Amino acid sequence: MVSDMFELVWLCVFSHREGTVEDIYLLGPTHISERSKLLLSECLVSSGFSSSLKAGALEMFDQIAVVPVNALFHYASMLHYTLNGEQLPAYIPHAIASPRLQQLQERHASLYASSYINWQTEEQLMKNIEEGNLQYQESYYTAIRTGSAGRQKGLSSLHQYKNILISFTTICCRAAIKGGLSPSIAYSMKDVYIAKAENAMNRSQLSEITHTMYDDFIQQVYQLKNHKAYTAPIQNCCDYISLHIREKLTISELSSLTGYTDYYLSRKFKAETGLSLLDYIKQKKVEVAEKLLASTNLTVQEISEQLSFCSRCHFSETFQKFTGTTPTQYREENMRL
Repeated sequence: MVSDMFELVWLCVFSHREGTVEDIYLLGPTHISERSKLLLSECLVSSGFSSSLKAGALEMFDQIAVVPVNALFHYASMLHYTLNGEQLPAYIPHAIASPRLQQLQERHASLYASSYINWQTEEQLMKNIEEGNLQYQESYYTAIRTGSAGRQKGLSSLHQYKNILISFTTICCRAAIKGGLSPSIAYSMKDVYIAKAENAMNRSQLSEITHTMYDDFIQQVYQLKNHKAYTAPIQNCCDYISLHIREKLTISELSSLTGYTDYYLSRKFKAETGLSLLDYIKQKKVEVAEKLLASTNLTVQEISEQLSFCSRCHFSETFQKFTGTTPTQYREENMRL
């Protein structure tokens, strides 16, 4: 893959015989986001060219298709097969990724922030939530690989991606309610994640929010379908912990929520869940940490801070207590490249 200062992209496909390159074919140019046009516009503004020349350049640029990275690689794969009779791996970006490609992928890597999914894929994603299917990873990452770019004129790319994520969160909320989750809990979760989306500063944060939100809805429905029912006060505590898992939570805060004393709530919570309140909170924080370690590039220190541990050392000790491995070892074994 080669690209220029405007992030226009070409793919080089080689025809070869017995290890010797015979010809080189170029696919392109194309671009993978509206950022390319913004870069060109900025260059033209500072160039001193006439208005008619600027307008002509932008008009020509509009004729260049926007093609997502994954679709571009599918085209390259087909051409490679036609030329060489060799089938490349299904997930090509991981097979032949260059540093430049990885940089562009990271910039545009988000399930809905960089793509929209067709209705069949959306049906499967929503079915995962309705059933509380914890084995959702394959369909989730298939959606990332097979999405196609959408365009919303007049909006910055970050604004556009936020709008799409907000819409996706709303759909996930409805699916969770259909799966049996209490509407009050589902709507509260939706509000929390929409607020996070609106406050996100970049697409990397949006990608993390998307995955965390999707997993959270599935976990909530799974627990509802597969765990014994708790009394209303204890269930309220569990729901509150899920919604505020990144904050520093205390027994006094939760006892105020239920109207119980600290002592009575602690006894009742352990009797119903089998865990002390503090261990339950730690376990839920570790579960979130596992997702962040496996699906983001956040450092162990950053994850520790995001989950309100007092120190990285305390976080690592807690993580190892519940998983039997250190955060670094867990990431090495489970990182989704």
